[in-house]
Amino acid sequence: MKSLKRTNYTTKTVKSPIIGAFFYVLKNQPLPFLVTPSIKQEQTQEQMKIHRKVKIALFSILGTFLVLFVILVYHIATAKPKENATIQVSRIDFDKPFDSLSTIDIKEKLHSIAGVKSEIIVKRNVVVYFHDNRIADSKKVYNELMTKGNYKAQRFILPANMMNQPVCPVMKKDSWKYKFTKLVQNTFN
Repeated sequence: MKSLKRTNYTTKTVKSPIIGAFFYVLKNQPLPFLVTPSIKQEQTQEQMKIHRKVKIALFSILGTFLVLFVILVYHIATAKPKENATIQVSRIDFDKPFDSLSTIDIKEKLHSIAGVKSEIIVKRNVVVYFHDNRIADSKKVYNELMTKGNYKAQRFILPANMMNQPVCPVMKKDSWKYKFTKLVQNTFN
């Protein structure tokens, strides 16, 4: 048998005059079902290898997304509410900025008040502190601080237009992330 080039096709010998007529009509081009399988097989094997690699890649990507989605759902479902739900942030504005000694003094005085947590931030003339609102509210902390020292200060009170603002600026209630999180939490809790 002669060696075949990839572009040349060989045909089976045809004994029927009808099939021979088709060859003449098609300008001596062989019909696809009469082409020898050796060249077609090589082409289909290469295509099958490509299709197999594409399938493996697609299933790998799909599997990765599925695993990550399951981990996300598990994380949302098992998340516990924070223990510090009663911790509140308050602020006191003073009339003059603090130096290093007065910063230490104001921190010590605030620490001595019941309900005030260890996180106290003093910047220029503003003091921000965290307190447990079950033990002491911001008004009580402010009054006790004013009795411990002679300060000219004002307790920061949130303006009325900001009172109704949502507390968490990260999650918007109309976003799909918020709705998905609520759905998962309601499903598992």
